[in-house]
Amino acid sequence: IVHELDKLRGPYDVIFALDVLEHVAEPKPVLARWKELLSPRGLLAATYYTGPASSAPMHIDPGFDVKDYLLTQGFRDAKPRHVGLFSPELLRKRHFMILEKEG
Repeated sequence: IVHELDKLRGPYDVIFALDVLEHVAEPKPVLARWKELLSPRGLLAATYYTGPASSAPMHIDPGFDVKDYLLTQGFRDAKPRHVGLFSPELLRKRHFMILEKEG
């Protein structure tokens, strides 16, 4: 568990972030730092939710799609290679993404 991304030194083969992004006020700098920390072809496995909540910042702006954004930032969708019909239910959900850093 890490609270200060600046103290981390990569590269890492996998970054796993379960229920993190919806609690970050500014997700783009965090996503950029994760990309820096990943090795070429490293995997980002993360969940993300959108929509309103009773207290901010609890959910990402519904107009911002994390996966679509990352696909324009040097990632490709790796979920189909790792998740199939018999994978655990969480992995098959839309809000669970597995992206590979291009490189």
